[in-house]
Amino acid sequence: MSLKKKLIFLLILSGVILAMLFHTAFYVVIRPSLDHQKTVINETFKRKIEEADNRTFRVVHQHIITFIIITILSIILLGLLLYFAIRTQVIRRMLKISGAMKQIEGLEDLSKRIERDHRNDEIALLVTNINVMLDKLEHEKINRELAEKAMITHGKLASIGRLTSCIGHEVNNPLLAISNSIQVIKKISKSKSSLFKEAIEISESEINRIRDIISSLLDFHRLKGEEFSHTDVAEIVRESLNVLKWSKKLGATEVVQRLQNGCFVYGSPGKLKQVFVNFILNAVEALEMNSEDIRKSGGSSESDAGGTLQIEVIGNKREKSNWVEIHFIDNGPGIPAEIKRYLFEPFVSTKMNRGVGLGLYISYKIIETHGGEVIYNEDFKQGTHFIIKLPKVKRSVGE
Repeated sequence: MSLKKKLIFLLILSGVILAMLFHTAFYVVIRPSLDHQKTVINETFKRKIEEADNRTFRVVHQHIITFIIITILSIILLGLLLYFAIRTQVIRRMLKISGAMKQIEGLEDLSKRIERDHRNDEIALLVTNINVMLDKLEHEKINRELAEKAMITHGKLASIGRLTSCIGHEVNNPLLAISNSIQVIKKISKSKSSLFKEAIEISESEINRIRDIISSLLDFHRLKGEEFSHTDVAEIVRESLNVLKWSKKLGATEVVQRLQNGCFVYGSPGKLKQVFVNFILNAVEALEMNSEDIRKSGGSSESDAGGTLQIEVIGNKREKSNWVEIHFIDNGPGIPAEIKRYLFEPFVSTKMNRGVGLGLYISYKIIETHGGEVIYNEDFKQGTHFIIKLPKVKRSVGE
């Protein structure tokens, strides 16, 4: 074998050996190293993925907790908002209704009314219905109280009236005999003595005075027969003034009227007219007497006008008031200080020898039977000021 061939054979053999060595080295050294590196890389990647998953889970978990907390807080806040809204819309209004109902519990004070707001819902309708019910209850309570007072008063008056009637008739008979005897004495007597004439005149005057007292008492005790009804006070005042005007009993007195219509009371129109006429006549007579005294003392002729009487009816513009007020104000001499404390007692009069002193007493008792009161305003210094207060009622539907 030639050298050339040997060299070629050696080269080929060397190449085969090198290839075998490389193959052996790859599978023995390099591949295990690569597998190890691959394993390391896989484990590292897996660990990174797990760490990423853990971080993602923690973030998601944190977000879920935050969402739950926000949701709970939102629900609580919404609940509070709903509570305050319901409290404003319902609970507070119901508490107001409950408070008002407690105030009138036991029917002690039926003048309370529940304020109605601007809303137009079921609660507002309830408030309206309650107020209507209270109006009716107040009306019925006032009527019942007046009826009870009237029954008690009428019972007393019936007993007193029977006694007064008997006494009146028994006294009238002797008075008639005395009066007739005086007339006979006047006719048959030829005495021209002034003392005799004065005695006769005094006797006649006192007999007439006794008759007036008996007549007044009998008239007062006839109150039990009067029927009560819903009455417009201003209308009764006008009727009283018309009666006095046509009978020319107002004289020169200037009457100023300030009368509010629609002020209703539950009472006897006839007896109320009797009271008003009495107060008007008292004022007119006081003004006339004052004018006479001024003229006698040489005073100004301006007093001839007779003075001024102002009559006011107040009630329908005072929504919270349960009273109708009737004011009688004159610019006369006023009430003497010595009789103010006895003003409403029987047989007390400021008119010397011109009355029996029962008019104001009877008027006081009539107003008392109507559940009202008569007030003398002592602070008024320019004359006399009387105030009559009567329970105000609303006119019933259909009347």
